[in-house]
Amino acid sequence: MTAVVTPEFLQAYGKQKQGLPGAKLPWLNQVRESALERVRAEGFPGPRDEAWKYTNVRPILEKGAAALPPLTLSLKELDSYLWGLGSAPRVVLLNGAWSAELSQLQALPQGVRVLPLSQHFEDPVVKRYLDAKQTNAFASLNTAFFRDGVLVHVAKGVTLSQPIHVLSVLGSEKGYGIGESRLLVVAEENSHSILVESYQGKGAGQYLCNAVTQYFVEAGATVDRYALQAHPLESFHLSTSSFHLEKGSHLRSVNFAFGAQTAREEIEVNFKAPHGEVELDGLYVGSGNQHRDQFLLINHNHPYCKSRQFFKGVLDGHARGAFTGKVFVAPDAQKTDAEQSNMNLLLSDDAEADTRPQLEIYADDVKCSHGATIGQLDEEALFYLRSRGIEPGEARHLLTQGFAEDVISRVHLEPLATYLAPYLMHWLNDSLRAKK
Repeated sequence: MTAVVTPEFLQAYGKQKQGLPGAKLPWLNQVRESALERVRAEGFPGPRDEAWKYTNVRPILEKGAAALPPLTLSLKELDSYLWGLGSAPRVVLLNGAWSAELSQLQALPQGVRVLPLSQHFEDPVVKRYLDAKQTNAFASLNTAFFRDGVLVHVAKGVTLSQPIHVLSVLGSEKGYGIGESRLLVVAEENSHSILVESYQGKGAGQYLCNAVTQYFVEAGATVDRYALQAHPLESFHLSTSSFHLEKGSHLRSVNFAFGAQTAREEIEVNFKAPHGEVELDGLYVGSGNQHRDQFLLINHNHPYCKSRQFFKGVLDGHARGAFTGKVFVAPDAQKTDAEQSNMNLLLSDDAEADTRPQLEIYADDVKCSHGATIGQLDEEALFYLRSRGIEPGEARHLLTQGFAEDVISRVHLEPLATYLAPYLMHWLNDSLRAKK
C-alpha cells in the first residue's frame, strides 16, 4: 500500500522538462520519463510500506513540488562548511547547481576527472552508468528533475592521496522548495579513492534535500567514503545511496547524521562478483523532535563476500531513531561472512529508538550474525564520575562522547576526525541547554 501520488509532481515535470539540461538528448529524456513513470505507477511510500515503516513522508509531499531558486555563497561564508578539509580538492553545489567559483580542483592527479553532469551528459561514462533504476520514489524524482550534479571518474590504478570533497549547500529565502543533489562515482580497476560528501544549509529556510549517490567500484578497487548531514532543523533530508562492487573490490562508508527535522538515509549494496568487501558504519544523533531513519540493504549475490554494519544512535528530548539493517544471501552465495551491530543510547525518558536487524539467508555455508541494543547511560558509571567531582552535565557528556567515539575512530581521515569530535560536543551542549 502506497501513498497517493500528488499530481503536482507530475505536472511540475511537464512544465520543467523542456528547460532541464540535456532536454534535446533522447536517451536522457527516456531515463527521466522512465523514472517519473515509476512514480506514477507505484506512488510514494506510505505507512504500510515496510521499508518506510518509521518515516511518514506525507508532511513532505504536502509541501509541494517547487524547485529551489538559485543560491549564492561567498568564499568567506564557505569556510564554515569545509569540515577541516579546506586544502582538499572540492566541488560545491548550490541548490544542486555546480559553482565553478567555489570549487577547487587544481590539485587533482592525472587520471581523475571531476565534472559537472549538466555539461557532460554525452560522456561515455555518464551514458553507461546513469539510468532510471532507483530503489524508491524520491530517488526516481531526483532522476526526473535533477539539473546538475557531479561525476567523479578515477582511472585504472590511480591512487588519490587527498580526499575529494563534494559539498552540497541548500537554502531558501522565498519559501519551501526541493533541491536535487546528484553524485556519480566510478572507480576503475585497482584504483584507490577517498570521497567526502557533505549536505548542509544556508540560513534557516525550510526545504527538502533529495540526494542520490551512485558508486560503481570495479575489480580490485578501494573506496573510502564519508557522508555528513548537517542541515538546519527546519529542513528535510532524504538520501539514497547505492554501491555496486565488482570482484575483489573494497568499500568503506561512514555516515554521520546531525541535522534536519526529518532525515532518512537509505543505503543499498550489491555484490556483483565474488570476494568483495564492504564496511558500513554510522552515527546518528537527535534531540528535540528530530526524526532519524537509517535503512540498509546488503545483497550478497555471489560467494566469498564480506559485509560489516556498525551503527550507533544518540537520542535526546523527544527524538526518535530507527535502524533497519537487512542482509540478503542468495542461494549461490556460499561462504558469505556478514556481521551487523546497532546500539542506541537514550538520553531522556521521552526519546525512542526502533531497531530491526534482519537476515534472509538461502545458502547453507555462511557466517552471519547480528546484534542490537537500546539503553540509557550507565548509572554506576555516572555515579563514579560524580564521586570524582565531575558535574552531572559534564559526566553525561563524557559518557556520551565515549559511546560515539567508536564511530568517530573509524574515520581514517585525520582533518575530518579532528573536526568531528568538537562538533559532537557542540551538539551535546546545545542538547543540554535545551533542557534548562
